[in-house]
Amino acid sequence: MPATIPSTPPEPRIGYSVQAIIPGRAWLKSESGDTVTVAEGDILRNYGRITKIDPYDGIVEIDTGSKTIALSYGLDAE
Repeated sequence: MPATIPSTPPEPRIGYSVQAIIPGRAWLKSESGDTVTVAEGDILRNYGRITKIDPYDGIVEIDTGSKTIALSYGLDAE
């Protein structure tokens, strides 16, 4: 009998993309079209804590508790 590898549940998909960034603040657009403004340290409800806003590379990092994901302009992170 072959060994089975336990599967881990998939991470929740982050349904946001970066709309705009200035030093210290970012505007994220949800899949539904809503816009939310965040700063480092803020909690993005149901996702995690904003750990980094990099206006030079256009990246917003979110710590979900189990991993860090990065959002960028026009692209949803998975």
